[in-house]
Amino acid sequence: MNPMTFSFAKRSGLTRWLVALFFVLTLILGFLTVPDYGSPWDENDETDILRMNLWEYTLRLGLDDSLFEKWTARESETISTLTPISQSIEQDHGVSAFYPLAGVVLDTAITEHSRTLLWHLYCWALFTLGLFALYACGRQLELPRWICLCGSLFLLLSPRFFAEGHYNNKDIVLLSLSLCVLWQGLRLMKKPTFCRALLFALVGAFAANTKVVGLALWLLCALFVLIRQIIRRNLNRRVLTIGVTTLVCFCFFYALLTPALWQNPAAFLSYLVENALSFTRWRNFLLFRNTVFDLTTDQLPWYYLPYMIIATTPLWVLFLVGLGLVLFVCRLCKNSKAGPIGDSTLGMLLTTLLWLLPLCFAILTRTTVYNGWRHFYFLYGFMILQGAYGLSHGFRLLREKPVLRRIAAGLLSLCVLLTGVGVVTQHPYQFAYYQPLIQLCYDDNAFELDYWNLSVMNILTKLAQQCSAPIRIGYGDLWACAGLKRTLPSMEPQLKERFILVEEANQADYVLVNPTYACFSHYSPLDGARELITLYSYSRPIMHIYENPTRTNEREEWT
Repeated sequence: MNPMTFSFAKRSGLTRWLVALFFVLTLILGFLTVPDYGSPWDENDETDILRMNLWEYTLRLGLDDSLFEKWTARESETISTLTPISQSIEQDHGVSAFYPLAGVVLDTAITEHSRTLLWHLYCWALFTLGLFALYACGRQLELPRWICLCGSLFLLLSPRFFAEGHYNNKDIVLLSLSLCVLWQGLRLMKKPTFCRALLFALVGAFAANTKVVGLALWLLCALFVLIRQIIRRNLNRRVLTIGVTTLVCFCFFYALLTPALWQNPAAFLSYLVENALSFTRWRNFLLFRNTVFDLTTDQLPWYYLPYMIIATTPLWVLFLVGLGLVLFVCRLCKNSKAGPIGDSTLGMLLTTLLWLLPLCFAILTRTTVYNGWRHFYFLYGFMILQGAYGLSHGFRLLREKPVLRRIAAGLLSLCVLLTGVGVVTQHPYQFAYYQPLIQLCYDDNAFELDYWNLSVMNILTKLAQQCSAPIRIGYGDLWACAGLKRTLPSMEPQLKERFILVEEANQADYVLVNPTYACFSHYSPLDGARELITLYSYSRPIMHIYENPTRTNEREEWT
């Protein structure tokens, strides 16, 4: 073997091991930090949706469903009304990615605290899969290995995504599955085989089951697979057979993963499309730029979605995405006169359209969006790939200018480092991140912060550390009440037992207040109440506990 070839192979093998080590360490990091995060507002509903899907399977397969009847009969603060999924309004919310946790959600011997931890561990595993899929997409787009790894790092260090990767079982999971769809689509595009077709169909079915937009993303990828074969004049009988096999397998896998479809496919698909085009089950208040919107009567500005994307994404990521888009459009215009489009260019065009088209469609149609842009988190992986492209080709443009290249590398490294430091120092409250310009221009109550009541667990834990007697905890409004009722069951049993939930705030020793929701309820503490504990995220208060004046007077008398 040629010594140079051997040296290159050795370096390549070492690089692969380093890449593998990165993802293993990422997985371990998430597992270690999982206990630091509370439960989001609707997590109990999501576990119930999984139970309802499993119940539907049981009924359709003629199995014994007595276990589900027992779950329905249980009196629990964490269980809503259970029915087979085909009878539920939640039938348009698929959870097929969580079928491996069937035993966890059905085992009555597991405490809610343990169930929550296992659920969050699995969420992080799926997020790590998405990080790897992003890396693999970059390799399929012929980007250098270190650039692809940087792309995964950029996603990992995006504050909101780092936090939500621990618990967001819908939007983050769709992001991961969307990247898997692109990854397998690019592989099938380059080399159509039956094995690749099956994998592409399978991940597409998972994405479509999770949200109907997953179907649209899969169809766009499938279209580009077809376009590539037409451009290369590769539409022979074998390729056509693979194409038909892909479509048939996708339909089969989707039906298999979606038991709500089995009883009445036409009614299910009609309900699915209707809710995708006009989702009306969420009508609540929303805080945006110091204004409270009542979505039962008010309509958000058309720019709400792009504004929230810009407001919650690190500035340097936005710069890279913009740079990547400009450089790619320039390359596309230049290559249009140079002959047939290459595989990497075609793949990058697909990646660009996968985030631009849904974004433009949502803006033009005024799609229902709330709680920031979490329903469109699936765009972010494709945006990061666009930014990775900008990073790669931007450095190519500077290869003849070593000084500028070093300055650019130093500035980017500094930006990444500062963002990473923020992720560490603000842990575990990264979910309330807003980029620096927003922090400078707006006050504390301009935007929603802890809209999912995640920090309720953290602040109750801190309160328990300061108190020895049973803790009589009240709430400032119905939103804080929901936070307490959903959080207490998922806490460690010995910690949960120390709290007594008091319905009247003036009868409680301590009162929980979420400042975001206080903007809706206009709650103000009792006269003489003392702010005992406040949690902050990036210098903004996200949760308060007030000590009622009666409690304060008792302490003073005792002293």
